[in-house]
Amino acid sequence: MQTTKRDRAQVIYDTLKAIQNGVNRKTRIRQKANISGKYANIILEQLVKIELIDKITGTYNVWYYITAKGKEYIQTYDRIRRLL
Repeated sequence: MQTTKRDRAQVIYDTLKAIQNGVNRKTRIRQKANISGKYANIILEQLVKIELIDKITGTYNVWYYITAKGKEYIQTYDRIRRLL
């Protein structure tokens, strides 16, 4: 069985969906979005930079939360997938 590689838009979508569904720690986000640790760091920092997610840093932990702009990305991506 041959699998296809996900494009960047799909990886961002999977990451945002994981966060939207209540997964807000990096390890669990990686698992739910099925991305490697190194790539997760890159994606999460870029999503923070473009304001699709918020990063909250505590004393020992970091949490990620989806923003309104991130929810809009998910809705737009879903609409595009339905059209194709």
